[in-house]
Amino acid sequence: MKSLGRYVLTSIGWSLVTLVLIGLIVGLNVKNAELEFRDNANFVQDAIFAKLKVNEALIDGFAAFFRIMPENNYERARGYARDLRSKHPHIYKLEAQVQVAIDRREEFERTMRAAGFKDFRIKAFSYSTDRQWQDVAAKEFYFPIVFMEPVTKESRVVHGLDVDSAAPLQKALRQAMESNFPVASAPFELVQGGRAYVLFRGTGPETDLAQADITPMTPPQLVVSLVVLTKDLLPDVKSRVSGVKCSLHYNNEALGPEMLLTEHSSATPTSRLERLIFPRIEYNKQMQSPGQPFFLRMEKQLSWYVINWPLLIAFIVFSYLGLAVTLYNMRLRIKSHSACQQAYRLVEQEREHLDQRVQERTQELSEVNSRLLVEIDRRESVEDELRQRIAENRRLTSQMITLQESEHRSLAQELHDEMGQSLTAIKTDAVLIKKQTEACPIYDNHQQCPTEIQRSVDAIINV
Repeated sequence: MKSLGRYVLTSIGWSLVTLVLIGLIVGLNVKNAELEFRDNANFVQDAIFAKLKVNEALIDGFAAFFRIMPENNYERARGYARDLRSKHPHIYKLEAQVQVAIDRREEFERTMRAAGFKDFRIKAFSYSTDRQWQDVAAKEFYFPIVFMEPVTKESRVVHGLDVDSAAPLQKALRQAMESNFPVASAPFELVQGGRAYVLFRGTGPETDLAQADITPMTPPQLVVSLVVLTKDLLPDVKSRVSGVKCSLHYNNEALGPEMLLTEHSSATPTSRLERLIFPRIEYNKQMQSPGQPFFLRMEKQLSWYVINWPLLIAFIVFSYLGLAVTLYNMRLRIKSHSACQQAYRLVEQEREHLDQRVQERTQELSEVNSRLLVEIDRRESVEDELRQRIAENRRLTSQMITLQESEHRSLAQELHDEMGQSLTAIKTDAVLIKKQTEACPIYDNHQQCPTEIQRSVDAIINV
């Protein structure tokens, strides 16, 4: 049970750490997604800002062209406008509006009809109501469209439109006239369909837009304009990032409330769980263009796709492989610990048994030692007795040898005394006999007798 508890606690702890690390990985993925979103937002902002600067440069060039163009030489202006549109296809139209006083209205209309604009008249269009053509109200000045490129069958009807009577265009037109600086109008629906805005610029010298006074007007004779389709302002972000809602807004408090210019959305539906887990990121940026006060807003709801699934799955697999290895090592350690405990118990048992045997053996050895001590004492007594007997034997042997030597000396003395005398007498007799028998034929046989007798005497003396 203890082992099972260890396995469970280890698995739970490991899983908690794995979940924390998974959270960190997901957090890093979310952070990377936010950084990527910021990069794409900066890309969109730069692309839009570049187009806005191009628009301002184009209308400045167009206004400069009209300043130096001979009066009413619209064909030459048309060639210039075509060249601009061929290089910049996001420009829908290039237009020019001329200032017409109310007392010259009829004369101006006859002049335009005589120039080839059949049924030309100064008129208005209801952009915000029924979107129908209507008569223009009497006022001091009109600003009808007198030039347009390109001219199509559908767009011919726009000639003569009094831009100053169109609510979405009026304020921007007047501000552009006052400042001679590019000023964008609020977005509106074109007569031909589609959403656009107009970038106006007077053909006079530039003044500071911030110091421009809308009223009273001292208008120039001619105002040029670019009609820009709002849908072409946003770059294609789908190829760079998915799931983004991108919108561009018109934000000029002096000319009106904020209005939507255009929007692109590649956002996909997200579940409630995704919205709960992942953040919604936004990017809001005011374009730094005085005449085109646009506001970029990008939104993105992060979802499961931001996770690096191969990395996350590989991490989870390796994590639980590590858990399996850890549990296996724990199992080996537990088995080893159990084996060590069992071996320790066996060693303890053997030690106790050995202690018992040692005690028994010690007792036996004590008894043996006791017997050995008794035996040693007995043997020491025996040895003492033996030593005494040996000493006695030596003494007796010494006495016996002394007696034997005394006996021998006595015997030798007696032999010497008795045998010496006898042999000396015999020798004397033998010498006498020798002398008496020197002439005797047996002399040769007995002449050695005295010598032999002397040798015997010497041997007895040595004894």
